[in-house]
Amino acid sequence: MIEDAKAVLKSVVEHTDMYLEGINGRLVVGNLQALECARARGQKETFESRVKSLEGRVRDVEANNERLEANNERLYSRIVDLEVSSTTLKNLRNRFISTYKRDKLATAEDYDFKFIASGNRFAHSGNCKRDAELYTAGGRTDIDVYILLYGLHPGIVNMMTYRPTITTLDTHATIVASNHKTASEQFHILFANFIKALQESHYVDKFLERNDTARLSGSYSAFLDCLKTEVSDQAADE
Repeated sequence: MIEDAKAVLKSVVEHTDMYLEGINGRLVVGNLQALECARARGQKETFESRVKSLEGRVRDVEANNERLEANNERLYSRIVDLEVSSTTLKNLRNRFISTYKRDKLATAEDYDFKFIASGNRFAHSGNCKRDAELYTAGGRTDIDVYILLYGLHPGIVNMMTYRPTITTLDTHATIVASNHKTASEQFHILFANFIKALQESHYVDKFLERNDTARLSGSYSAFLDCLKTEVSDQAADE
């Protein structure tokens, strides 16, 4: 059998054109079929090398993103500490809530008018974290008004750190407190759906990055989408 194999190999070598070609830095001798196989193997090795290189770059980018996110959280915490310590900011945030009570709820009390009169600037946007501090450490007791603005108890909001959740609460408050923005019934329904899903998830963090929070992520996206169609801005139309 060995002799037969040698004879076949000798016949192939003698009757088949042989070629020399450099492939992936190596010299390869063979017929056309053999060279084609060598090229394919070389392409596979090159592809695998590129994939490993890209995987390494992805890991570097992910690590860098984690560092940036951690740094952002530290900076945000520092800003929070500075804001909470500012008497001027507390007066400004008090004025936001008291003005909402006066203009939208018609339930302003004497202390609300004092807050409105004491402020020399008006806060036009919601800020659930800063406003929560007015209840947990600042002496306000009209928690029902806070819930109308932000959908949740200030004690719960005070413990939140996930920016998409915070931004959603702020957006709702900004719109419902505005004198020139009008929201549809669907806007309020979709916000209530988001709050309910958030409560049922036990206020889970980073829900947009998880695979087990589809309902919460869906209600979040639905509320954001409705801002384009369910909110009219009289100031922009003028």
